[in-house]
Amino acid sequence: MRIIHLFDHLNQGNMGILKTTSALSVALKEAYDIPSELWFPRGKAEIAPQARGLDLVPLEHTDLGFLNAILSRQAIIPHTTTVMTHGCWQHPTLWGQALKKRGCYWIYTPHGMLEPWSRQQKWLKKWLYFRVIEQIQAANADIIRAVSRPEHLNLQKKFPQTTVTLIPYGLKSDPTLDRAWAETLDQPRICTILFMARLHPKKGIMPLIEGWCRSILYQNPGYELAIAGFDDGALPYLTQTLNALSNANIRYLGPVFGQEKAQVLAQSRYYILPSHSEGLPTSVLEAMQCGLIPLISDGCNLPEAIDAGIALRCNPNPEAIAQVLNSLPSLSPHEQQHRRLAAQNFVETHFAVEKTAARLMRLIPCLQS
Repeated sequence: MRIIHLFDHLNQGNMGILKTTSALSVALKEAYDIPSELWFPRGKAEIAPQARGLDLVPLEHTDLGFLNAILSRQAIIPHTTTVMTHGCWQHPTLWGQALKKRGCYWIYTPHGMLEPWSRQQKWLKKWLYFRVIEQIQAANADIIRAVSRPEHLNLQKKFPQTTVTLIPYGLKSDPTLDRAWAETLDQPRICTILFMARLHPKKGIMPLIEGWCRSILYQNPGYELAIAGFDDGALPYLTQTLNALSNANIRYLGPVFGQEKAQVLAQSRYYILPSHSEGLPTSVLEAMQCGLIPLISDGCNLPEAIDAGIALRCNPNPEAIAQVLNSLPSLSPHEQQHRRLAAQNFVETHFAVEKTAARLMRLIPCLQS
């Protein structure tokens, strides 16, 4: 028995998905002795793949003619192999269908790429490709995996004849985060609202800056907006805006990883992501795991956190963002502590990687033998 994860590329943009895939692979190996492999195009690895629990298999080619060679090289036994494809529009879907025909069990995971807002971007090209290729191929999957409740409903409408199953991301407790949090407990600090995501218009970075400048927190010495993430098109806007502002309590940290990332999370009190569309943002779950109070949009696909009174709704328009920011000073220390603990408990209850691994074991026939 083994699991193969197919990625179309490895870059900073899919670090969150890679991290949850790694955590799941470790959990499956430790609890059930099931190995996992990560297959990715050698020429599209923009970052050094460091994935615990995954055997790395770089692919020299991604055309279907190379598939038989890689199956032979990896000694794949189809009826004992589960293939999990990640994303849409690229070779993983083509390979997923081909491996399904050879007898593998196929789980198709679009990771929010088929959500309404995402489909509207370059809509004609995506509409044609989806109708002619993607939808037909993905419908052959044994399971279409949704990672959030809203995505589950949307995928059921698109694939009415295929089993669509909610299998959320799973997170592992991170000792680095725990240590960093403990080290900052007694340190006096201003109230930091953290945005930690790629700098792309989809993430709502532009209305966030405008909303911040309209809010009572702007130029308030007791608060700051910290922005962490790599550029994906919006950095020129951010740089130009910050240069034009005077005494702006906004800091751009650049991309953060490892211990630096843990310190940034530990020093922050709120996490803000007014995203237009997500499958499920792992950065929000990581922030909640660390005890940050989430300020998230409906597009973050985590309505249960808003409904439970843990997260504050923060949709991607300046007025809505300013309104929620203006409400923060009125939150008492007691209410902040309650929301912080509730956020941590929420992630532990619903997104523990051990539960995700157990759910996969129950769902996939070839893993039960």
